[in-house]
Amino acid sequence: MAATERSDTAPEHLEPIPARLMYPLDETAALIGGVSLRTVYRLIGDGHLAAVRVGRRRMVPAAAIRAYVDELTAA
Repeated sequence: MAATERSDTAPEHLEPIPARLMYPLDETAALIGGVSLRTVYRLIGDGHLAAVRVGRRRMVPAAAIRAYVDELTAA
């Protein structure tokens, strides 16, 4: 395999890379389905999406993204 190619399965001696626990707002917008950053701010303001401050940045926990998507699909 070339150095730039990536395998879908990690070798047995390596731990799998964990999913990220939090995402910045722009990545959250992309994960939700390509909504605008303004929509993410509105969802946070309306209480549909939880966000926390990490230093000066606002981040959305991965669990909050999953909960929001689950809420949408349950309706």
